Amino acid sequence: MIDPRVWQYESKYGLHVTGRLGPGPGQDGNVYRTDRATAVKIFDREERFTREDAVYRILTNKGISIIAGHAVPEWINSDSSLWIIEMTIVDRPFLLDFASARTASEVPDWEPHVLDEYYEGLKEKFGANWENALHVAAMFNVATGLFLMDLHPGNVAFVDP
Repeated sequence: MIDPRVWQYESKYGLHVTGRLGPGPGQDGNVYRTDRATAVKIFDREERFTREDAVYRILTNKGISIIAGHAVPEWINSDSSLWIIEMTIVDRPFLLDFASARTASEVPDWEPHVLDEYYEGLKEKFGANWENALHVAAMFNVATGLFLMDLHPGNVAFVDP
């Protein structure tokens, strides 16, 4: 079932949602394709919407559309009353989903064994690309001052998964 906020966004901004984009609900909400060849992301929580919208505004203000060779969706519009962001659709390799981005003061100070477990998890998720995923995240930090806390192949995609 499509969230009713989609219909409100369609009516308010004169577009039409044509179907789901991606495999299904994500951690933060749902993403749909529009007839404008854009995507609308409907967030399940205001805090996640606010955080991701702020990141897109940073990227837009800095004119960033590529980070470490990965395409970044460009912000088109957002509606804070509906918790919806409209963005361009990008192809692999891409970097997306910024609702988990954190400032340095918000990043946990992990003990060495926790950090080791984190790296092992990245190796499992990304295989041979795990260090490349860390590089993309590091370049995101250089570009924005923020840290990505949700690294997985759905958010940091390479040409050859």
